[in-house]
Amino acid sequence: MDCNFYKKGQQYEYMEIHTQHGLQRILLEEVMFFSSDVRIVEVHLKDENVYRFYGKLDEVQQILGEAFLRCHKSFLVNRKKIDRISREWVWIGGKQIPVSRTCYVKMRQQGLLGNNRNKIQMILEENGVAKGRVRCVSGKYQGAEFWIYPNEKLILGRGYDQADVVLDEPEISREHCWIQYNDKVDRYYICNRSVNGIYVNDVRLEERDMMREAQTGDRLRLADTNEIFEVG
Repeated sequence: MDCNFYKKGQQYEYMEIHTQHGLQRILLEEVMFFSSDVRIVEVHLKDENVYRFYGKLDEVQQILGEAFLRCHKSFLVNRKKIDRISREWVWIGGKQIPVSRTCYVKMRQQGLLGNNRNKIQMILEENGVAKGRVRCVSGKYQGAEFWIYPNEKLILGRGYDQADVVLDEPEISREHCWIQYNDKVDRYYICNRSVNGIYVNDVRLEERDMMREAQTGDRLRLADTNEIFEVG
């Protein structure tokens, strides 16, 4: 690999690349993301400059560890620069970086999305991005918190392709229900998407696509399972 990474204490602080103009030192805090094209790795900086070196993205990821997130086979993004994440995209510095299905599933299985209040979610919360909250009070993710972007949906279900929070019980549909947060009025909305229904504060909703307003402290149970979530 035609570059070197250097630590300050326990953390990597900067990298040096050999360019045609000489040795270029780059602070890692200025790096938005790395991208790769065959054997060329590009370093995209906050100031829009791009530097290139010969190497593999896998090698960069192995060196930098948890400080950078692999969202696609061709992209490695700086966690601290992430503005927003969806199942298809990472928004960072005004740019959309693709998220592959494989990487998304790995991120979710590792607890990087949805399963707990992790480093990424804390950064988003501090930036005022993730405002809605759902807490699991019983079931697979008991004690875990899930954050919702304003006016977007947190989908609960059994299908890895459909759901943000993946559950296991056979009574739970692939897309069982969703929760949405409206930051303008500080209200939550819950919608049943399953023939097996949901309970909101022990009141059963059976009609598919039925939506109701919810407030902080309201509880949602999926079908006749012990998967119970509290909003707010």
